Amino acid sequence: PPTQLQPIQRTRTLPPYPTISQRLGEEGTTTVDVNINTEGSVTECTVFKSSGSTRLDEAACEHVKARWRWQPPTREGQKVEAKTRVNIVWSLKDAR
Repeated sequence: PPTQLQPIQRTRTLPPYPTISQRLGEEGTTTVDVNINTEGSVTECTVFKSSGSTRLDEAACEHVKARWRWQPPTREGQKVEAKTRVNIVWSLKDAR
């Protein structure tokens, strides 16, 4: 039977908070659409809904592309590419 796209939870780390965004008090949620290849890596990341800060949005996509991984879905026993949407919440209490 086909399987569903599954996130690999240990890769779900928060992106580093841009220093300038911390100083300016920028917060929000970046919603991104990601394309995932058959290896589970992100091949494309586009901002679906901005946090209100281009800096935070760019940092979200860069981090998701570099770090986040998925267990790709299968169809007829073969891994297939997939798309999904994820939220990155930017909160100064998480800034490091």
